[in-house]
Amino acid sequence: MPVDRGKLAARARSPQRKGRGMGSVDGLQLCGQIPDLHSRPQLAAILADMDPATRLYLVEAGAVDQLTAALRSDATAVVELAADTTAPLEQVAAALRRPLFLLSLTTATAWSLDTAARFCDGLEQRDMVPAQHRGEVELGLHEAVINAVLHGNLGLQGSLLDLPPLFERICTELSRAMGEATLSQRRVELAAWVAEDSLHIRIRDEGNGYDPASLPAVRDPAARSGRGLEIMRAVSAAVTVEEGGRSVTLRFPPWTAA
Repeated sequence: MPVDRGKLAARARSPQRKGRGMGSVDGLQLCGQIPDLHSRPQLAAILADMDPATRLYLVEAGAVDQLTAALRSDATAVVELAADTTAPLEQVAAALRRPLFLLSLTTATAWSLDTAARFCDGLEQRDMVPAQHRGEVELGLHEAVINAVLHGNLGLQGSLLDLPPLFERICTELSRAMGEATLSQRRVELAAWVAEDSLHIRIRDEGNGYDPASLPAVRDPAARSGRGLEIMRAVSAAVTVEEGGRSVTLRFPPWTAA
């Protein structure tokens, strides 16, 4: 029996359950909770155009329990506040102009949280991925999030799975980069939507980007690193890299129920 993707799209557009999570507000009520709204009058106009059914959860920085609960709720978007209590609400409002499920995290939390698994929890909660196909979706997201954090926002070269002589150096560089607020507070954004009977998931970072054509071909199937894009392509129907390498979208083929 085919999965009803029209139903999935409707669920993504209009959550059907009432949430009670901390920081849950609809788009029109959000304005009163932004301390510096007076200095950003354009934000009120943007939010006023949001679908009234939108439910935006603002989560305290590093509050893993809140994030987990919000992702399992009816939230349209889950946004982690940065340490200075700011949030990329303009970008979130722009993204929510189309029906989707969105998660915005700081780099530090995206790395420490099992982001791919928690996002897949949200996808299952919203009936956007059948349980029997969760494995390939989670694997593709795992690779994309690692790339977004390490090579995107932190600008690190190499991999934590490289040969032992490089492992200590990479770990040292990772600790140093995470200690820089300008890097650890950059955003990693995951957005999922259903279109043309397929699930699309976009992972976006704020790094310097890269040219996919410049990446060397991976010839060793047993290689422990450098296979991120290859794995993403293997588990999905298509991978699209845009925005100068700062955005990658995975498209999964239409599924049928087991």
